[in-house]
Amino acid sequence: MVITVASQNLGKVREIGAVLGRLGYEAVPMRDAGVGRQADETGSTYAENAEIKARHAHALVGGICLSDDSGIEVECLGGFPGLISADFGGRFPDSAARNAEVLRLVGGRPFGERGARFVCAMVAVMADGSVLRSHGELCGYVAPSPMGAGGFGYDPIFYVPEFYMTTAQMSPEAKDAVSHRGKALRAMAALMEGHASRVCNRVGP
Repeated sequence: MVITVASQNLGKVREIGAVLGRLGYEAVPMRDAGVGRQADETGSTYAENAEIKARHAHALVGGICLSDDSGIEVECLGGFPGLISADFGGRFPDSAARNAEVLRLVGGRPFGERGARFVCAMVAVMADGSVLRSHGELCGYVAPSPMGAGGFGYDPIFYVPEFYMTTAQMSPEAKDAVSHRGKALRAMAALMEGHASRVCNRVGP
């Protein structure tokens, strides 16, 4: 079953496809479904932004459309960058620059004061218009410097103490197992399977 992912971030689409692919779904980026531009993120929460994008894609292509909104929240920065993690308002247009800015703001604080979390809110608009919502988080710390070449976004500076490495140093499978997006995806997959069962029961003999 095809799912349109309402995102321009191909790294994110790959992660979503890797998890959903194991459950029998095929995730395609919205540009492959003929959606040229995602909706503006005008919500005040991750969940609102995810739903805005999913509904926008669904209105254009129908079927199952999924979106997430995610960010990194650094404790000593009062939760910054949070909702503006994707681009800091356009001031830092690439991941390396955004990571460098977070490291600059955190400065030389000791490890115990560098707590952070990844947050992911996910929304799927189903073919019948039903809306499903899930959430995932991963707690860790801001690393002293970028480490690892995997993942994308803030992965090189997000250190997970249980694994003694950043999420950029993890294998894709290991990251999927613990990440905020992986948790939200598995919860979403369960919701989608439950929805499919209910639909089958309504239209069955």
